Amino acid sequence: MDNNLTFGLTDSEISLLSSVGQIIISLVALFLTIINLKILRRLNIVDSMRRVNDKFSELNNLEIGNEQLIKLNPLNYSDSDSLSKSEIKKIKENNLIFNYLNILESVFLEMKYKTLKKQHALKIMDSFVPDLIENKRAKKLLMDSGYDSEFVEFCLTYKK
Repeated sequence: MDNNLTFGLTDSEISLLSSVGQIIISLVALFLTIINLKILRRLNIVDSMRRVNDKFSELNNLEIGNEQLIKLNPLNYSDSDSLSKSEIKKIKENNLIFNYLNILESVFLEMKYKTLKKQHALKIMDSFVPDLIENKRAKKLLMDSGYDSEFVEFCLTYKK
């Protein structure tokens, strides 16, 4: 074999260097795969929560637009036929609050999993969280409706 091409290395040394190079390349590929899996997992969590929140928001919007649907929803009251105008108004207001909370929870999760820039997310939070937390009903709905515990804590301790 030509010594200029082998840099004075024996065949076994070249074979060893080749094997080490292949191992390093394999480890880098494994590392990149693990990073991609973590990123995909984060995106999947955010997407999953967004889909759930979207479904609730769709239902809330339907009820806001149609009082008959409020009366059909067994979750609103046990005796839905006797709902007064003020009770229907309260349910509509709750549904609107839930829509805001669902949006804010999605923004929070996007910020948490770094799929949305923190600076942008905080601008959105600045616009809504302080007013929602000052509203007693919104605060109660936030705390009692199964939102992500980190999101709830974030909102309750949020400072502009």
